[in-house]
Amino acid sequence: MTSQPNDSASASSAPLPATTSIVGFVAGPLQTNCYVLIDSARTTEQGKYPAVVIDPGMGAFATIQEQADEQNFAVEAVVLTHGHIDHIRDAQPFAVPVYIHPEDKSMLSMDWSNAPFGSMFEAENMQTPADIRELEGSIDMAGATWEIHHMPGHSPGSVMFRVPGLILGGDVLFCGGVGRTDLPGSSPEDMMLSLKKVVTEFADDDVVLSGHGPQTTIGQEKATNPFLHEVG
Repeated sequence: MTSQPNDSASASSAPLPATTSIVGFVAGPLQTNCYVLIDSARTTEQGKYPAVVIDPGMGAFATIQEQADEQNFAVEAVVLTHGHIDHIRDAQPFAVPVYIHPEDKSMLSMDWSNAPFGSMFEAENMQTPADIRELEGSIDMAGATWEIHHMPGHSPGSVMFRVPGLILGGDVLFCGGVGRTDLPGSSPEDMMLSLKKVVTEFADDDVVLSGHGPQTTIGQEKATNPFLHEVG
């Protein structure tokens, strides 16, 4: 399994328990960052380390299946930062519970065939996950409790997951940019409000693992990201 750009997967695990590891790689035609959180503090009945997959883009299922045997982990859940096709494409094949914010829940069962990028992601072959669960409050993943921050704008149900020092940011905030707001269901007004929360509620030294591109920090983006300057 390849590392996520700029080695964010290995560099950002410090805020988590020593027994928790994060592996990241790029999946699909839009270069979506997929992360696997592995908890080596416990094992399943089969002797595997439990793991959670964040945002499995196209091709992620095959990549993770190959590595699961090599690294002795078993995927117990898929957790989604939002419902766009490049982040949910391979959620169903894992046959585990899939967690998503209720505002984006319908995207898991919609017909993406005629949607933008649908053909690029072979949407005609997608199936709806059998067990869809709604995100709210907080969620336990790989030995840590992550607070769920609802950050609409890029999509109605976009969320960021945070433990002090580390954020799984989805497509809300990128290194030097933010998620686009010209897609169906997007809202520039909601995005501005969400970015205001980013500026005021998160710590400068929080590392952000975004849905696309290299890792960054809240402090770096506050200093250099023009979109955050507009709300600062």
